[in-house]
Parts: sequence; C-alpha cells; structure tokens
Amino acid sequence: MSDFAGIVRTDDSLVPDAAAARLVRSFDGKAKPRIWRPNPSVILVERRGPAGYDNGWASPATQLDSDRFIMATARLDAPRAVKDALGLDGPRLPDDRALVAAATLRWGPTSAAERLYGDFAIADWDERSRRLTLARDALGVRPIYYVVQPGLILFATTLPILLAMPETPRDLDDVTIAHTMTIAMQEQEQTIYRHIRRVPPGGFAIMEDGQCRTGRYFTLDRLTPVRFGREDDYVEAGRDLLDRAVACRLSGCEGNAASLSGGFDSAGVAATAARLLGNDRLRAFTRGAGAAHPYDAFDEVGLAGLVPARYPNIDWTIVDDARESQRDIEPEIEAGALCVPRQGSFNGAWFESLQMAVEASGVGVLLDGGEGNSVLSWGGAPDFARRLRSFQWRGALGDLKGLARERNTSLSRTALSVAANAVPSRAAQRLLHKAQTGSGTLPWLSYSLVSPAFLDEIDYDLHSLDAGHDIPFKPPFDSRELRLRILQRQRGHDFAAYVRKRWTVTRRDPYQDRAMVEFALAIPEDQYWKDGVSRRLARRVLADRVPAEILAQRGKGKQSPEWYFIATRRREAMIEAVERLSRSRLASRVLDIPRMRRLLEQWPEDAERARAHEMLHGHGLHRAIAMGGFLRWYEGGNE
Repeated sequence: MSDFAGIVRTDDSLVPDAAAARLVRSFDGKAKPRIWRPNPSVILVERRGPAGYDNGWASPATQLDSDRFIMATARLDAPRAVKDALGLDGPRLPDDRALVAAATLRWGPTSAAERLYGDFAIADWDERSRRLTLARDALGVRPIYYVVQPGLILFATTLPILLAMPETPRDLDDVTIAHTMTIAMQEQEQTIYRHIRRVPPGGFAIMEDGQCRTGRYFTLDRLTPVRFGREDDYVEAGRDLLDRAVACRLSGCEGNAASLSGGFDSAGVAATAARLLGNDRLRAFTRGAGAAHPYDAFDEVGLAGLVPARYPNIDWTIVDDARESQRDIEPEIEAGALCVPRQGSFNGAWFESLQMAVEASGVGVLLDGGEGNSVLSWGGAPDFARRLRSFQWRGALGDLKGLARERNTSLSRTALSVAANAVPSRAAQRLLHKAQTGSGTLPWLSYSLVSPAFLDEIDYDLHSLDAGHDIPFKPPFDSRELRLRILQRQRGHDFAAYVRKRWTVTRRDPYQDRAMVEFALAIPEDQYWKDGVSRRLARRVLADRVPAEILAQRGKGKQSPEWYFIATRRREAMIEAVERLSRSRLASRVLDIPRMRRLLEQWPEDAERARAHEMLHGHGLHRAIAMGGFLRWYEGGNE
C-alpha cells in the first residue's frame, strides 16, 4: 500500500528544502519516496508499495499530464472494468493506483471517486488552476487528513506523517475527547486534533483561492430504491453480491485466511471463501475465551467448528489464551506511534491474539465480517407505528414478542423501550430515559469515567445534543442513516498506519463492498424484519452455505468474556497507572481520578458479582487508562 502527502503554500512563498526533507523522512517503508516540485511553493511526496507493485507503469504524476500531479493509494473491486471504461490499450492490466490516476485525469477527481468501486484515496494538484482536490472511497476505508491555515495547506494519508511536519498545529479538541470517553457516534471529519480534518468518507475536499469546501457524493438520497417482484430475487441478489465481494478480496498468491466466529457474518465470509477457493486451502481462526467466565452467550467455538466440518479445504485454528498487552496499562508506550487514543477495551488484546496466530501462519490476506451487522445481517426492527395505525394489534404483539426474544429481555421491559422510542419529542425521550435508568443529569457517567467537571466546563450537554448523543447509544437517526454512519465511522482508520507497520497481513472486510452496501441500504426494511423474525435477509442468503445451527441463533456472542479474570490479574498495575495519571495535569482534567481509585479499591469479589459492574470496573477503567496514557504522552511531547 502506498502513502502520499504534500505541502502547498497558497501565499506563493517557498517551501524550504529542510521542510521537504522532513516530509520525506516521515514516510515508513523500504521503498524510497518520490518527490515532485511543480513549483517552488508546492511539494508532493509519494511512497509506493513493494517492488513490482506498479507492474512496470511509470508514475501517473509525471506520465499523464505535465500540469496535473495525481497521487493515489487504491484497491479496486473490478480493475479490468475500469481499464475498459477508460479505453486503455495493451494486454497488461495496470496496477490499481495507476488506474485511479488515469480515471482522475479523464473524469476529474470527484467524478472518478463517484464512479470507482473499491478502497482508495486521491490527491490531484492542478498546476494551471492551482487547485488541490482530495477525494476518498464511498465508505472512507482509506483516509486522508488535511490542515488549512492562512497561506498553507498540509495533507497526508496518515496522521503520523501529517504530525511529523512542524507546521501542523497540535492543539487537542476537547469535544472530541469527550465524545471518545462517552462513546458517542463519531464525527467523521473532525479528528482529536482541533485543526486536523479528515476528508469526508464518500466525499472530497477542494482547496482553491485560499478557500476550502467539502462535499459528499455517497449519500442516501443518491441511492435508487431496489424493489423486486419476488422475495427470492432479494436472496439471489444478496448471494451474488456476497460472492463477488469475497472474490475480489481474496489474494491470488499470498494465501488466504478468515476470522471465524459462531455468528452470521464471519461464517458467511469463511464459507463463501471456501466455496470460491475450490481445492485451494483457506486458514480459519476462531477466538475463544481463555479463562472461565459466568456469561451464558452461545458457544462461539462449538458453532464455528461446524463450518470447517462442512468445508474440507478449511484448516481451522482455535486461539483461546488470556493474553495481556503491556499497552493496556501503559498506553504511553505506543501513543507516539498511534498519535490517537485507543477506544479502550479488552477486545483489543482479545483480537490481537488472533492476529498474532494469523501472522504466524504466513498468509497474506485475512477476511473478516466486522461490518456485516450493518449490511447483510442487519437485524431490522418492527414498524409499530404502522401496525397500530392499521389496528393490527395481533401483529404488533407478535412483533413485540419477537423483539423481546431477540434482545433476551422481558416483554414488559421491551414494551417500555418501544414506548420511549415512539415518543416523537426528543426532550420527552430524554426524560423517559432518565426515569428508566436513573442516570441523572449526566447520563454518560453511568458507564464512563470522564470527569463531570470537564463535561460541565465544555458545556457537553449542548455538544451531545448536536451529536445526537444526549441519550447514550440511542442516536436520533432512522435505520438507514444509522447504518451508513456506522459503516463510515473513522476512528479505526486512524490506526491504519500503525497496523500496517506492525502486521504484514492485510485485513479485508467483504461487507465494506460498496455494491453490497448500496443494495443493503436500498431494499425494503421488511427484508430484515418480518413476522417476528430478525436478520431474515441473512438467514435466507446464507442458507446455501452456512450450517443451519448457526443461522438458527437469535442471540449474540460475547467478546472477551473473561475480562474479570484479566482485570483482576493486573489490578495492582492499574492502581499504579491511575497514580501516574493523577500527576498529569491534562489527564486529571479529563478523567475522574478519585472515582477510578474507588473502583479499584471496591473490587468485585468474583466474576459472577462483576457482571453487574462490567461497564465501569471493566471497560470504563480500561477506556480511562487508555485516554489518560495518550494525554500523558501528548503532554510530555507538546508542553
């Protein structure tokens, strides 16, 4: 994978050679960065992938147009179709990055981004008009960051590269810190650094004449509704899209692996990959609990094992350790490489064990199904308002029972939840939420160890309203907008540079396939929920490849269920970590240090009792220590 960056002086002053040299040194990798200086006030730098990555093509930045400098990083879903659409001659298929550059020159950067399917990021400098255009793929899988200051534009595909430039402002954004601590739906363009922005996913940023404007080409209102005459047509279309999405993400030469749980999504990907590979081998890796725990979620390992039992070309590995990572109690040790705080969860080390096993296997690509819950296996929800307007009382009751079964809650509790969501006024919903949860004036404190004084200082009540986070975990969006926002969330992509540097295996999620996402967002809601059955599209689509026992499940598995065992083992280390944080001015301002100390003192006696305390003793403490470590690192390097 390639990276690129640039410095543009919009005041026409010179970009010093020293600045150019610093920018070049900020690139990781063995390949030597290539440098272009269209004029003394502009420098563009690109580092390619491994030798041979370009299939012999010259750089598109110098080949295609003497006044256009186009840089790209890309993995296209159908590169041959792009070559044909561009009318490119010759039998050789150019590499994806060169195809994106050619498409950008032919169609323009924003039109090219809209027409291309895959993961990509584009930078187009037009020397004649002195216009810089940055564009990204529909879901924003490949990031671009930028800073606009008086007389200056900086941009890069990774935060470490951008932050390596001395000209980049490093002020933190308090609201983003609060959103991170309270697990708000992430703002897609604003980063944790006040002046650093992301190019919007499915969108672009255009800098010209000292102005910056952004826009989006991938929005819900541009999707054409999909309506078929037969129920089976939706199933056939879903199967075809899943086959194509998996096929274009398989590696042809480095070997393939798939993460495999007992759920719909990863089982669907692994089974599809096994079918497509035929006699070729597929490695599958299942993460199981590494210690005893009291949770009664379904048996991930037992269900996952049904897939390799059905497909003899799958080589199955179970990873079931209770591994710890030093970064979990000393986040400062990796903060300089990440440049952002981790979300803070036991799931990080949980999946890291699986990643280590995959790395040791020597495969090149790991398929996973992380986004399936928002695409193929979206659960759907009953339309109670329509039922009640039509006097369909029996149907409404059936839907209510189905929803209670899906959530594994009582009928009365489910009815209260439905009633709260049905209230049209958001203010009334807030009052009902507080009455039901007893969460008080700062509902985020029931699961987060953010300082209430910090929230009051930044008027977080107002910011939470703007973000739709005034009622935690119940954003005011309809299902389609919610799913698109989830699919376009960006926090995980901020780690991309760190992940590529640490691991050689490339992770690919077929459920991030744009064609599949467009289909999933365009079909009727009753394809996901009908007659008390949730996830009905996935149950039907996967029925030809996934064991019936998996598809019969209505519950969800639990990641890192042995959290109490791990946390108890490192309790003393967490006490020391909190003391370090208490000596940090920034961490003490953001975190509720006294409350963290009390939680560590009042430790649950056993795992069963800890179930009621998981949100704070488990994930809340973990998240606070992660944020505190990042703030300590930031404080040490910037003050």
